[in-house]
Amino acid sequence: LSFYQSRESAYGAAYGQLAYYRAMVAKGVLLDLPTGAAVEAHCQRWQLYLAGEATEQPPIGYILSMEGAPPILYPEQVDEWFAAGLRIVGPAHYGPNEYCHGTGSVGGLSSDGQQLLREMDRGGLLLDATHLADDSFWEALDIFQGPVLASHHNCRTLVPGDRQLTDEQIQALVARGAVIGAAFDNWMIIPGFKKYVTPPDDVSMNDIVTHIDHVCQLAGSARHSGIGT
Repeated sequence: LSFYQSRESAYGAAYGQLAYYRAMVAKGVLLDLPTGAAVEAHCQRWQLYLAGEATEQPPIGYILSMEGAPPILYPEQVDEWFAAGLRIVGPAHYGPNEYCHGTGSVGGLSSDGQQLLREMDRGGLLLDATHLADDSFWEALDIFQGPVLASHHNCRTLVPGDRQLTDEQIQALVARGAVIGAAFDNWMIIPGFKKYVTPPDDVSMNDIVTHIDHVCQLAGSARHSGIGT
């Protein structure tokens, strides 16, 4: 397990976070956007506000996602989480978990992981490929047939390491219509960055643009590159 002592503790922690989001929605600070139509409508509200055509600032909109799937107690529980508002699941985070292997570990999906992806597909959730170890990544794309994204990833060609996407992985995501969000962790942006040693000012916006441009060049357009979560 990467962060939790058990699936049950992960489940409890995730519902605690969900309670916080709901409290912020009730306060008017956040707004849950569970459908594509809701996202489009909220973007229009912000466009009107930024253009000076509306006086009241809209709340911050969000699409509920999960980084690391241990809070899902068993694959069929996807329906419960969907009813609670969950729309995107990234099965992996750092290290292995009950469903798959993530950053810093090597291996594919477990049998539960394979079933989780089938349940996500059936239930209409999106797959976030971020943090999936290479074998888990390719197995996930084979099994899951629904919409895919990579919410926060950079390019392994530019900065080595298994936390980054290879060119082949980027091209596979592009072929699935995915958007790849650029990640702003300093150590993921320039090669040789050492935490607590390399001055953060050594990393500039130009460096992150290099990753964005690399994705655009592989994709042949800017349609598959975004700003990471």
